[in-house]
Amino acid sequence: MHLLLLALLLLPLPALAGELHLTLTGCPAGANLRLALHDTPALFASDNSGERGVRRLTTVSTGTTSLSLASLPPGRYALSSYCDLNGDGRLGTNFVGMPTEPYGFSRNARSRFGRPDFADAAFSVGDEPMRMAIDLK
Repeated sequence: MHLLLLALLLLPLPALAGELHLTLTGCPAGANLRLALHDTPALFASDNSGERGVRRLTTVSTGTTSLSLASLPPGRYALSSYCDLNGDGRLGTNFVGMPTEPYGFSRNARSRFGRPDFADAAFSVGDEPMRMAIDLK
């Protein structure tokens, strides 16, 4: 009996997957909302997640958009998002590099110049569904 219990304890556990439910405001109807989910500070700082990051494009139908990202491995993540008003696939900026299109980060993290630190935008995903609201400015 003890051997059977020990054998069951040694079996690998199934991988847990988390779910993130987002509500984003500040992107007008008809625009493209672009999201990127990053799992490391380096990828978040560069916004170059390539194949490792989760990217999503959604066309906004109202000023508030709700969506879900499912099957996320447990861990710490930071999310960046922007509203692509002109449809060129990148965040528009003016001549000094200030964004001209609405943008935001997880936990509504802000910075005076550039992106906020990963630690300021980071959140943990576990096996329980998580809800987050982001206001694009």
